[in-house]
Amino acid sequence: MDYDDYKNVEPQKKMRKREKPQKKWSEKENSLILEYLLENVEIELYYRKMIERTQIDATPEMLRCKVRYWKQTFNKAEQWRKSTGAGLDVGDEASTINEKLLKICPSYDRFSLLFDM
Repeated sequence: MDYDDYKNVEPQKKMRKREKPQKKWSEKENSLILEYLLENVEIELYYRKMIERTQIDATPEMLRCKVRYWKQTFNKAEQWRKSTGAGLDVGDEASTINEKLLKICPSYDRFSLLFDM
């Protein structure tokens, strides 16, 4: 390859490397976060205060990412629910629409109070 060939080559994208392993959230931690958020819907999410109050082993960034993930999961369930013809497929394990929503988003009922305003 000569110089003209190299200038048309796309640079490789750098892969992000995790500094720490991904946190495994316990059901108790999930519940504590949800309880706190449901109590404090009217204010901006103060993650540092939440960590202090709940004693969860996490950083504010980890909580922000967790809530963002939950919101994406809730939105996915909402998108399915609002889609035309949303119903159960023949091979679905869920027998009701609510069961299907809970399969997509396990805390759908609680998230609907929090995110569906």
